Amino acid sequence: MNDERLNINDKEDELRYAKAHGIIKIRPEVIKNIYDNNIDKGNVLSIAQAAGMMAVKNAANLIPMAVNVQILGSKISFVKNYDNIECICEAQSVGSIDIEMEVITGVSLALITIYEMCKNLDQGMVISEIKLIEKLSGIKNNRIEKKGD
Repeated sequence: MNDERLNINDKEDELRYAKAHGIIKIRPEVIKNIYDNNIDKGNVLSIAQAAGMMAVKNAANLIPMAVNVQILGSKISFVKNYDNIECICEAQSVGSIDIEMEVITGVSLALITIYEMCKNLDQGMVISEIKLIEKLSGIKNNRIEKKGD
């Protein structure tokens, strides 16, 4: 097993942006209780938002071989649907490496927090579709270039 890290010293610092998405399937009556702030453990979405933002900042401590990056800003948002809640995590940094692992970790921990806080109300919850949906890097001619899909 090779445990050497990628040498990033030769890469230039650039503006980096990434966005990830995930879903937690929950019974509609539990979703109503979440949005009515009627869950015994507290305000589910506020706590999940805080957990997700902490995960973005600490991804390198959780993922072996990940490189610590300075996050300039992050945002966790939720979209209420009939039988699920979507989580979107966005982050921005300036550095020499992309930040897709940070936003994927942010979505993951936000959804896991919702699961933990509601597990006594719905044992059938399913977390799914966690994926990177956008990654931008590099400032070229005063515009951000989109790299990859």
